[in-house]
Amino acid sequence: MVESKACARQSGHVLVLGRDIRAFLSVIRSLGRASLTIHVGMCPLDDLALKSRYVSHVHDIPDYNDASSEWLDVIIELAKSYNFDLIVPTHDESTIPVQLHQEELGKYAGVYSLDPSVFEIAFDKIKSSLLVDKLGIRVAKQLSIELSVLETGLPEGFNFPIVIKPPSSYVSEDLSVRREVMVASNRAQLNDILPKLHGWKTALIQEHFAGVGTGIEVLVKDGEVLYAFQHLRVHEPRTGGASSYRKSVVPMNPELISATKTLMAEIGYTGVAMVEYKINPLTGDWIFIEINGRFWGSLPLALASGADFPKLLYDLIVNDTLPSIPPARSEVYCRNIKRDLYWAIDNLKDRFSEQPSKYSVSLPSMASEYFRLLTFREHVDSFTLDDPAPALTEFREVASMMAAKSLSIARRNIRSFGPIHKRRQKLIRRLSKSANNINFVCSGNICRSPFAAGYAAEVLPTNTVITSTGFHEVTNRAPPAQAVQSAAELGVDLSSHRSMLIDDLAVRSSDLIFVFEEKHMVAFHQKFPFFSGEIFYLGDMIPGSEFEIADPYGGGNDRFREIYLSIVQALDYLDSRYD
Repeated sequence: MVESKACARQSGHVLVLGRDIRAFLSVIRSLGRASLTIHVGMCPLDDLALKSRYVSHVHDIPDYNDASSEWLDVIIELAKSYNFDLIVPTHDESTIPVQLHQEELGKYAGVYSLDPSVFEIAFDKIKSSLLVDKLGIRVAKQLSIELSVLETGLPEGFNFPIVIKPPSSYVSEDLSVRREVMVASNRAQLNDILPKLHGWKTALIQEHFAGVGTGIEVLVKDGEVLYAFQHLRVHEPRTGGASSYRKSVVPMNPELISATKTLMAEIGYTGVAMVEYKINPLTGDWIFIEINGRFWGSLPLALASGADFPKLLYDLIVNDTLPSIPPARSEVYCRNIKRDLYWAIDNLKDRFSEQPSKYSVSLPSMASEYFRLLTFREHVDSFTLDDPAPALTEFREVASMMAAKSLSIARRNIRSFGPIHKRRQKLIRRLSKSANNINFVCSGNICRSPFAAGYAAEVLPTNTVITSTGFHEVTNRAPPAQAVQSAAELGVDLSSHRSMLIDDLAVRSSDLIFVFEEKHMVAFHQKFPFFSGEIFYLGDMIPGSEFEIADPYGGGNDRFREIYLSIVQALDYLDSRYD
């Protein structure tokens, strides 16, 4: 179901909900070029998309909480004020609440949403995969099971590696948590993964299929595909996730477009979608992966190729017509600069490892790809000639990130120099004995910092006030079960601990602060530049360490035990006997 009240009286105003430079910015640009007035919301105030010349109004719309009506009340008031032609969600955290409240919102504005029965299939990986199998569309060998089954081993007929999929990536009860697709290559990896799947209850397990990600992007009305476009991933993370580099494919693969048309017709789809597949480039074999029932991450490539899906959707819903659609261009490349830098670093690590994987890209191929970028023969997600500001901001951020990374490597080498490391340890030991208030700070204050605070009470002077905080804004969270169990084995009781956010009061009352990772140090100095006390990495106290103590969150008992033993080792070195 696509709701629109805009046909009766068009206002020229559109509300786009989301974040990021991919789907969010692409929709803003597409509709802005159509001379529409673009309103945005549900995005961070530092989002690159807000630099776009096409953003006219930025609204403070709270994140959705199904226990409160605030999100709905704010959008309804905006809709009453501006009579939006269309409200367009571009990420899961906005798509799901818009879907849930499409009837209320549809009284005041045009709303892009799916028919509830279609949404139920498109956003459920288990239901969509089982339906595809029923339709005779190729899919990996699969089984929907209770997660508890995997605790005793794989079901009969399945072998490693396996892919474990949640029913959906998000649930409306908590849109702050994304449930990731996991791959387990052996029993040990499966044991590590299972604790991360808390709350799933059921899952879809599939045999792993080696191939390259590709997508058929479509505009559909009542199950009929009106327009289609195909992209092929060039760079994608080996562990899964969004691609950083892709190209357009013209003509489209006839088998994939046929499968997509069959699926869209079966569920009576209306709207935009990207149906994702994997294809083996050597054999031509392929399988269905999932339906993306909203605007997708590779949307910048579609626009650069001439496939203007946001404007097509607007014309279909608001104007109830489709203009003449030119064919998309072939062999158009588009890159997400920041994501692709991470891909390049991972690929180089793989190439220079003792056993490079078969998926790593050779150095000559990498050089050829980046030469195409430097000679302006491809596109960048954030950059267009008519709207350069988001890209210029991103380029500055990337340059700053690279400079910080280089500086970090230099610091790491200096810090690991023996005499310097020993002098710092002596300084930290001396300051810890005279400190009145010591604060341990980590990301969420549910794993590392509360354990460090609990154990520090055993080795530091009894008159020292010891606290722990974190940077996660959601407070009063309990530690995971693995943290409680592993801490108890080392004599620290975390059962009653609840997370706290580090704030000005906590900082001003501390004269010595320990953090665990470089990102904590950076975030601390950004948030609290006034701090006049001392701040160190707890890992500095471990002889021969690289000063960072990793986050065990999401790991099994063995991972927590390993990290907690590192913290114990660091804090033991604060004991006076090591002077």
